[in-house]
Amino acid sequence: MKLSITAADLRIGLDNLFSDPARLNLFKTTAAYVVYGAELDAIRTSLPLFVKGNRPLAKDLGIADVHHDSLGSALWLLTEALKTHPGLDSTLRDKVSRIQAQFIPNLAMLTVKYKKEAQIAALNRSKVADFEADLRSISTPDGRTVYDWVIEFLDSGDQIASLLDARSKVEANEPGVELVMNRTKALTLVTKARELVAEEAKKSSTLPPNAEAILFGYFDTLASFRSNAKNDDQEPPPPAAPAPAAP
Repeated sequence: MKLSITAADLRIGLDNLFSDPARLNLFKTTAAYVVYGAELDAIRTSLPLFVKGNRPLAKDLGIADVHHDSLGSALWLLTEALKTHPGLDSTLRDKVSRIQAQFIPNLAMLTVKYKKEAQIAALNRSKVADFEADLRSISTPDGRTVYDWVIEFLDSGDQIASLLDARSKVEANEPGVELVMNRTKALTLVTKARELVAEEAKKSSTLPPNAEAILFGYFDTLASFRSNAKNDDQEPPPPAAPAPAAP
């Protein structure tokens, strides 16, 4: 099975494998541990711990994202309220519908990854001029206009883009090539150890048939979680307790 997983999540998975007594004791009974155990234990400390909010600018990005999502929610709720009000003039309703469709068509767009939010803001910036007259014609509860709210929303997306750019520059100064090499080596070792355990379990009278899942299933959980997470700082779910041996 081909595993797509970040270096940080490889570290989490390996830390779990070597720190959970039940998993480690089972792993030590396998030939895979004899062949790959020492290397896996050594390589895991070379992998980063860029999780639990300790990546560069993680806190700033989190704050910027909350601000962005709050502005987007307010804009969507305002336009949705105007659209659905039964007494609204049809011309104004059409105007509001067009604005919503362009700038905040749904709340789901506030749940995408940071990079995507920044890209959407950049794309919508070029549309403001086309909508400016309509945006300025609709008042908001704070005494301003929808134009101000849209600009604020787009500015917040640009702020996320700036922070992402700053983060990339910080991380560019870290040992990038070495990190890539260590990730590749760790992934190769995990894959080989996993395959060997699966093969052993088929033939062994002492290993549980689901030994491979007990030892390495958490890596699949991490890979799946990260592919759907909004950002790379989001903390993954904890590992489940080792499953009982399959009959």
